Amino acid sequence: MYNVRLTHKEIDIQKIPEASRALREFVVSQSLSDYVFLRTCNRAEVYFIDDGVLPPNGFLFECGEEAFRHLLRVACGIESFVVGEGEILNQIREALEVAKKEGHCSAELARYFTDAIRVGRKARRLTRISRGKVSIVSLALEHLRGMLGDLTSKKFLVVGAGEIGTKVARALKNMNVEKILLSNRRYDKALRLASEVGGSAYRFSKLLDLVKEVDVIFCATSAPHLILTKDKLEVADRKLVVVDLSVPRNVEESIRELENVQLISFEDLAEKANLNMSQRMKEIKRVEEIINSELKKSRKDCLRNLYIYAERVRKKEVEKALRLLASEAPEKVINDLSVSLVKKLYHPLRKSQVVIQGGEND
Repeated sequence: MYNVRLTHKEIDIQKIPEASRALREFVVSQSLSDYVFLRTCNRAEVYFIDDGVLPPNGFLFECGEEAFRHLLRVACGIESFVVGEGEILNQIREALEVAKKEGHCSAELARYFTDAIRVGRKARRLTRISRGKVSIVSLALEHLRGMLGDLTSKKFLVVGAGEIGTKVARALKNMNVEKILLSNRRYDKALRLASEVGGSAYRFSKLLDLVKEVDVIFCATSAPHLILTKDKLEVADRKLVVVDLSVPRNVEESIRELENVQLISFEDLAEKANLNMSQRMKEIKRVEEIINSELKKSRKDCLRNLYIYAERVRKKEVEKALRLLASEAPEKVINDLSVSLVKKLYHPLRKSQVVIQGGEND
């Protein structure tokens, strides 16, 4: 198996879509017929089984055990932007299902992916690599559940429709919260997000009126100044929780002095997130031990895998030779066949990891 990739470790995540397009073009240009394409917001990768392929310039390229090791590391969450996150397992599973449905994934390639999914689950079961929330939004909602109990009947106001505000709104929708109010300086963005999550959009000028109606306010804007101040929240005549996820702060610290208002700041949540992440990082060594154990087992199948590879190459080269016999001298066809077989059968024994800078394969 081969792997060609660029991830958040090699390039800025803003360039991932561009890398993804380049890999799609690579798949087409090389006429790959046995591949799985793994694309997330943090990675663009293609795993494939083929021979004689020239990888695209500037991409990380691995084959054999190192390609499988990388897939195992991805499945276990230790290659993720947020170490230990669980969504990558679903993304790997979906990528495999798409490849099967589109008819470009052999049983041999699929086995690598099913093994990776199995090991990913095992790592999470036997270690604490995914324990403890590290997402600020998840930690905030967990904190609120501890304070307020069931959140589905509570009324939420989300101030801001950017990246964090969108994550908050979507998380509330996934929790089946009944009433989600959204307010943003750009009313059109609030409308679009409200439509997505089944909420209601309000103009920014109505913000103070909404304070009296809700149980929880999430403030998540990019404004460089305070939006919710003590004097504006004094109108709250019932218990109100304000969660400030803005950087810099958008909520005045002094609102903690108000009898009916409780503030949860970004710093309060970040401390817990950093603690949980440090605990996850300590588990990486244990996860790597699980991966090494799996690779050790897979080496026992090395001869079988080499035979499968050799048989696939043989059939492909024989088919090619039979086509050429109609137009070329038999001696030349047979000689070319033998040279190609030697070259391609030797290929898996070559150095398994290089970064392609350009030029032809050795």
